[in-house]
Amino acid sequence: MVTRHIECKKIVGAAYRHHQSRTLRVITQLNGMFYCIPIPETAEIVSRSVEVRIPTSQIDALIETLLAGSQAEVREVREALIACGARAVPRLINAVSTAATDKERWRVLTTLAEIGEPEIVPTMIDALTLSSSALSAVAAQCLATLRDPRAIDPMLNLLAQRPSPPSAVWLISALGKLEAKQAIEPLRDLLHTTHSVPERYTIIEVLGRLGNPAVIEDIRRYETDPDQHVRERVQAAIAHLQQTSLI
Repeated sequence: MVTRHIECKKIVGAAYRHHQSRTLRVITQLNGMFYCIPIPETAEIVSRSVEVRIPTSQIDALIETLLAGSQAEVREVREALIACGARAVPRLINAVSTAATDKERWRVLTTLAEIGEPEIVPTMIDALTLSSSALSAVAAQCLATLRDPRAIDPMLNLLAQRPSPPSAVWLISALGKLEAKQAIEPLRDLLHTTHSVPERYTIIEVLGRLGNPAVIEDIRRYETDPDQHVRERVQAAIAHLQQTSLI
């Protein structure tokens, strides 16, 4: 709660730091809408909690606006929901299944990804199989950031079903960030069968990151690939793997 007067606005949550700008903000309400407004560092603050204590009914109202609001409204309520943290997660998870369009699902999934609680992992795993590559990309990025090993087997199973190249690239990249050693053999096989250039150079990059020198000869086969991105990643991956083998 902030002691200084903010005209026409009622403070409804504790102070928190904006997740990107790090500026101090509070959740406020005006004419039934929620806003996340910056306040001076000099303001007297009782709480700097990162979790805003908004009642459950108000969280539901925020989610309704997240689904149906304008872009400007969505920006405001996303910040409020992110500031609510784990308390907003169960209702956001429910909103993924009740959302009517991919646009609504994207809004909910990206908000969940920003909150980043372990509780969202099963929902993000399910989202990997959504028809929209944009949604599966959000899920893969989120799972990679959370570094939860529960995501590895579902990702490998999905990759074995040969999804579209954009979805496959996100899966491959996420497996690399998860340091999934069990992905080495499937990626090795996929490297020699894919016709997608982005898949090929992403696989090479990930195989280099996973650090098994046994794949050097597989990667070396693409030293003269027509695509510059592939050739550059071949050089970087081989250099890294050779350095790893000396350690």
